[in-house]
Amino acid sequence: MSFRTTNTSTPPLTSAAILAEALKLQQRGQLTAAVNLYQQIPLNHLDANSLNAYAILQAQLGQYTHAQQLFKQVLKLNPKHTNARMNLANIALEQGDAKSAVQALQQLLRNGVRSADLYYNAGRALAQTGQLDAAMITLQTCLEMAPQHQLALNELGNLFRKLEQPQKARECYLQAINLNPQHKGLWVNLSNSYLETDSLPEALDAINTALKLDPNYAEALSNLCTIYLRQGQ
Repeated sequence: MSFRTTNTSTPPLTSAAILAEALKLQQRGQLTAAVNLYQQIPLNHLDANSLNAYAILQAQLGQYTHAQQLFKQVLKLNPKHTNARMNLANIALEQGDAKSAVQALQQLLRNGVRSADLYYNAGRALAQTGQLDAAMITLQTCLEMAPQHQLALNELGNLFRKLEQPQKARECYLQAINLNPQHKGLWVNLSNSYLETDSLPEALDAINTALKLDPNYAEALSNLCTIYLRQGQ
């Protein structure tokens, strides 16, 4: 008599199932676990959007070279993939190549692409290349499209400080803080705008708020020392 055995082992997950789980982990911020899953999927099993998500993950982890390679593969699959082009420009910006970032982002604008994030990144890149008037116009366009764009408000505040207009900078930082009061960097920027007009009590209040959010925040501690020195303490 012969017996037929039943295979009770769990079948291997398909690429689609692994991808779905990787995307969930990525959305939850579990980046390392997400990478481990992506690495189990052959790249030729990923479509342009999935490959773009993997590239974004690599950029989030600071793996810019790998991210650039992946974004370029996305563009081979879909040359009109706007998000991949914008992310390549953002990596150039993060690596200090603001000139290349400006060229890439302005090309997207010339191609008719319109989004608040695109204008924000273009404004940031223009500011880094010293094109302050163009940066101002670009950031204001971003805020016309998305008035609650916190990053653009912060960047516009930084731009006003470069133009030695600390009161206008302060208005931008306060709007951004109203949107996200838990952002410690905004409180430091607000403190700097007060320092530039010698408003020391207000500068101290802002720094103390930043330190409540993060008692070990190095930039806030440095600013605190500056305020104490100015107060003669």
